[in-house]
Amino acid sequence: MLNKYQKNLLNAIKKYKSYDLSQFRGPNRQAPKFDDLVWYYIDPSTKQQTRFLCSKHVGHAEARKQGLRGDNFDKHLALPDKFSEIIKLYIIHIVNRPVTKRYMQSLVIGARYILSNHSIELYEHNILTYKKLNRMGCREFFSWCMSNEFMPQFHLEGISYEKGRDRTGHTIVDVRLNKLPKEASILALGAIFNDIFQGVSKDGYFKSAATAKSFDLGGAIVVTTALLSLASPNRISAEVFSLHKQKLKAFSDGNDSKVYYLDWGGSKGFGDYRNHILSALAPQVSKAVSFFFQYCEPYRIICRFYEKPETKLKDLIGDFLIKPERLKNLSLNKIPTLFQLGYAIGLYGVDEEVYVFKKELTPSNSIKYRMTEKYFELKPIYSLSHDSYLSSCWQSSFSSLKKLLGQALSRQTCPNQPFSPEEVHHVSHYQKWWIEHMKTFLIPTFPIAFTSSANSVKMSEALICLPNKLVAKKNVSVSGGLSFYAIRTPKANAEKVVRLLTGSTNKSSKIKTIWEDYGFSNELCLKPHSLRHFANTLADMSNIPVEIITAWSGRTNPDQTHTYIHTGEEEKADRVRAILNIPDARKENIKIISAQEIIASTNLPATISSTGICTQELNVTPCSYLNDFASQCFMCGTACHIAGDSDAISLLEKDLQTQVARLEKVNLDPRFFSSNAMREWFKLHTRNTAILSILIELMNEQPEGTVIRFSERRFEFNITDLQTKTLTNYNINLPDLNNEMNVILSKNNNSKTNKNDELSNLLTSFGLDSGVI
Repeated sequence: MLNKYQKNLLNAIKKYKSYDLSQFRGPNRQAPKFDDLVWYYIDPSTKQQTRFLCSKHVGHAEARKQGLRGDNFDKHLALPDKFSEIIKLYIIHIVNRPVTKRYMQSLVIGARYILSNHSIELYEHNILTYKKLNRMGCREFFSWCMSNEFMPQFHLEGISYEKGRDRTGHTIVDVRLNKLPKEASILALGAIFNDIFQGVSKDGYFKSAATAKSFDLGGAIVVTTALLSLASPNRISAEVFSLHKQKLKAFSDGNDSKVYYLDWGGSKGFGDYRNHILSALAPQVSKAVSFFFQYCEPYRIICRFYEKPETKLKDLIGDFLIKPERLKNLSLNKIPTLFQLGYAIGLYGVDEEVYVFKKELTPSNSIKYRMTEKYFELKPIYSLSHDSYLSSCWQSSFSSLKKLLGQALSRQTCPNQPFSPEEVHHVSHYQKWWIEHMKTFLIPTFPIAFTSSANSVKMSEALICLPNKLVAKKNVSVSGGLSFYAIRTPKANAEKVVRLLTGSTNKSSKIKTIWEDYGFSNELCLKPHSLRHFANTLADMSNIPVEIITAWSGRTNPDQTHTYIHTGEEEKADRVRAILNIPDARKENIKIISAQEIIASTNLPATISSTGICTQELNVTPCSYLNDFASQCFMCGTACHIAGDSDAISLLEKDLQTQVARLEKVNLDPRFFSSNAMREWFKLHTRNTAILSILIELMNEQPEGTVIRFSERRFEFNITDLQTKTLTNYNINLPDLNNEMNVILSKNNNSKTNKNDELSNLLTSFGLDSGVI
């Protein structure tokens, strides 16, 4: 007997089965069925596809064993019908939510986990079975079931995935610093880049034929991606592979230094823009970008052919130069076949031949031909016309298609290939099928392709556009196969780069990282996003305002930038930048106003001190700075002094008088001329006292409210003018302290000739001459 929960579920299944599910596909991209073990969701606006497994949830080892990467796997992995149908309903529900592809897939995994490990009916679940679960996505699945009355209501308590987590201040600081890459990793990447690109000219061409043969193309993609993320804080997975075909550009206004940039597509609400490239890395970026600019052009031409197969050869190749020995065998004004185009761009030998069905025979698809020489003859590849007949057999020595595509047409690599091994078809038939295969299986959103996010690029205009044949390892199962013509998606390239930079979490994985390939330790593996953190932190340490770093990083919200900046505590004052307007009527204390402005514009802590404002997060990291002055904060990197702060100026002036008196006292001390330590202290303190005098002058002379801070590292004062909103650096010029010390010593040198009568008398009593001492 059905209860109301079972009845509600059956009614929902019946209702959903009656819907138009044209946005979904089943295995091999056929119409979806409710007993399929895999579904594909096709986004109606972007045409991106998301793959959902609808089978039992198994571990990674079992998944590899069962081959769950494909569309066809053993039926014993199927869930019971009622559970399989529930999964389909859940998929239909979640694809309408504004969440990422990966999050949608994680929700389905959570539902499969529940239905695979708990064979009870949905309505039999309760708070006890729920609490036994500790997996992402389970809570959302139960919530959906209860909202549709597929199970009784009960309170869904939050599941804690992090037990015993240390949330102390020191741990938070350590976690933030761990987001930065190791310096050794950056240096190693530079060494690998130089090793790979040493045989490439600055214009991006191979210096010799030997270099071209031994060139590590896969490694070049990895180090170029890392380089672009260092030279400009770009996201490897989302942005680098959406870069359009171009060379590094430079801009100079008059006699100013050149500014280097690349045209970049924006993301996350940030529009397209010219992205600044660090001048220190400009030569390397120029070489790498120029290399892919010219090296990938043949495969962009193939993509242009896929877009419009009826285009003439001269319009397809554009500025690409066909070698003279090939050009003489081709007609630029004719529409080429796919294989003639491949011949033109150099995929085959100049005189390479394939077997073609003899003209005097009439092929029929209803007849199965024995692969014997009486049916075939050799013809040059450049002479293959649209009506030339080829064999589809990939096991015979007379096979043409295997040689032309660069791969066998197996069911594993090309599950939709409809050809029998003994069939013969004309070139246009194969060509039409391959283009359809390209647009259905390889890049369903063609002519554009997406990265791991919503960023996209037109493949015929992509900077990095390469086939699986060149990038994937040999004997590796790749969707679409290892063909010359199977263009690799930006997402696939990004995933491989991430894997080679970070290493595999699976200890049994045989895939070598970029570090291992070039003789480095895997301890240098880094998180790809850490390069973006590094670029942001470097920019912050270089005194660049947070608003500019935000724009440089392709963000719209400056608040997000602070999570990428990991400057040390002693340098946090460098974040204080163009502070917003301060009211003209200053009825409040100027330090209170300035502290409020610092908090509002930089999101930094601001604690009022006797001489200004401290930007150190004192509740997490207490002050440990010490100096030799009465004004304890003077010369601290986190201290901000405010021009016009009369109380602070008065205190600093009194401190200055005190330090000058100390110097005079030490100068008159008899030990001064015999104690090297005392003289060194005198020089250092003279320098610091002079700096204090300069600070007081600046606080008196600068416009009221100006923020003044001292940089020990650069030995200068950084001044933020509140009226003009400009940041200037005031270099500190000090006199020659060694020279002043010599003058002081020479003036008082007579102390050595002054006789000490008591000492002289004592020495004389022992028969000694005091003059020899």
